[in-house]
Amino acid sequence: MSAFMVNTSVMAKVVTAILLNFDMFDGESTCRQTLLAAPTDAQKEAGTNIGKKLFLLNRRALRARYDCGEHLRVPEFVFEKWADATPVQQFKAMSCLLYQCHEGKVHESGLYDELNHAAGELAQRIVQDLPEYEKASWGD
Repeated sequence: MSAFMVNTSVMAKVVTAILLNFDMFDGESTCRQTLLAAPTDAQKEAGTNIGKKLFLLNRRALRARYDCGEHLRVPEFVFEKWADATPVQQFKAMSCLLYQCHEGKVHESGLYDELNHAAGELAQRIVQDLPEYEKASWGD
C-alpha cells in the first residue's frame, strides 16, 4: 500500500460535502444555510480552514509512512466555489482522503474521526435518497 497527498480537486469535493451537509465540523461552524449558487464569504473562509486542516492531517499520515520528502508539501488551498461533484463523487473523495490518512496513529485523531463520521453520514443520506430505499419494507 502506498499513500499520497490528495490534490486540491479531491479536497474541494470533500469540503463541499462537509459545508453542504453539516452545521459543524471539528468543533467549528460550517456556516451552512439554504443552498446558494455560490458559497458565502463565511462559507469560503470555513471551507478554506477545513481544507487546510485536512491537508495537514494528510501530511501527518505521509510523515508516519515515509518520514520525510517532497511528497510532504501541502498544496495551497483556498475554497472559492462548490465542487462540481455529485454526492457519490463527494463520498468517494472523502473515502480517498480517509484511506490516505490511515497511516501511523493518524486514524486515532479527533479530526480523522470527525471526517470518518461525516463520510458515514453522507453515505447514509445517499442510500436513503435512492428509490430502492423508499420501496424497501420497514420492519419485515
